[in-house]
Amino acid sequence: MNELLSPSAALREAWRCLHCWDAPCTAACPVHVPIPEFIARLRADDIVGAEELVRQANPLISSCGDICPDEDYCSRACILKDVEGSIRVRELHGFVTESAHAPWQRWKPWKAERVAVVGAGPAGIACARELARFGYHVFVFEKDNAPGGMLRYSLAADRFPVRILDQDLALMQGLGITWKTGACVDSLKSLLDSYDAVFYGTGRHEDATLGLADEESFLFSGLSFLRAWRTGSGESLAGKDVVIIGGGNVSLDVASTAVHAGAESVVLIYRRGPKEMPVWKREREHVEGKGVRFEFCTRPTGFITEGGVLKALQCQRTRLIDTGKSRLTPQDVEGYDFLLPADLVIGSVGMNASKDEDVELGWKDKAYLPVDENMRTKEKRLFAGGDLVSGEGTVVAAQSHGIRAARAIHALLQEVRS
Repeated sequence: MNELLSPSAALREAWRCLHCWDAPCTAACPVHVPIPEFIARLRADDIVGAEELVRQANPLISSCGDICPDEDYCSRACILKDVEGSIRVRELHGFVTESAHAPWQRWKPWKAERVAVVGAGPAGIACARELARFGYHVFVFEKDNAPGGMLRYSLAADRFPVRILDQDLALMQGLGITWKTGACVDSLKSLLDSYDAVFYGTGRHEDATLGLADEESFLFSGLSFLRAWRTGSGESLAGKDVVIIGGGNVSLDVASTAVHAGAESVVLIYRRGPKEMPVWKREREHVEGKGVRFEFCTRPTGFITEGGVLKALQCQRTRLIDTGKSRLTPQDVEGYDFLLPADLVIGSVGMNASKDEDVELGWKDKAYLPVDENMRTKEKRLFAGGDLVSGEGTVVAAQSHGIRAARAIHALLQEVRS
């Protein structure tokens, strides 16, 4: 969890903002938080007003104030980036969120139409909130016992305490949304028959496989590992050597959690180099500070066992070559193979969707659900967003999908009504 700015530090940072007329920071934000405007209210000591502006744009205001990768969005676009350093927008966002705690408006649905939202991750939550603001009867179906999706079940506890998510969800309790938790949706077709429109945002909850021999016996799922620890059922790793295979932000959460679980050593292997690792800088530095060792340009080739017990992971060194693709390609370096001691190997090389719908959605490359600019699928009344559409993404990007879909659903229902 990030340390909160003091009031004086927040005010000093707010006064650095130049209030650019074209607000490149707002344009770079997926949900288009009106950054100069909320900073202006903060400078005027209107913290409640500042929080209200942010919350209007961002339903998961507290969560994003804590974990949003501003280095990819507003901070990268800030005009002061190469002068004296970008405005610390995320920290200011977090400050007003934690300082104001203004109550959200309460209302009941006033329109006849009913909309179903499948999946209560960031995309589904944002879609539901926006539809509720339009006055629709919104029903959210979530297979788990509580909403939140990856935020609740797949982040390291030291990076994101679940109380922050619950704080956001508590603010939404007066919006007239019906939450159906512990509810598996077996048929999208049935929902389309029962509701005026459907938003589909179930995310990706299956680990991708590596294709190694005996993988099913000796490779543990990264998502299952994180879920166990987030739900209080994780087992101690005291005295164990843990090797993690992967290179994304989820693999960093696995590594951080393994340290928390008491592992003797934690090594993360990645087949490319540090520059190619698709992670946020501050998250990697956080994990390195906890003693996690990185083995770059390394790929796994097999499991070494003794009497059916895992002893080591066999690895192969790689080098990166230019093959004309957008990313450098790893190529094996002959004669450079080695063993890493391992009592537990955890895989985190990507996530797949279940793809068990009874409606033809035309999955692209068997991995991505195609939608138009309004997040509409091939089915006119079925919209989708989040990781199903984009692959592993950010909370704020998933929310932007949900908000865009909600506005398109509103337009569709208005058209039908007229």
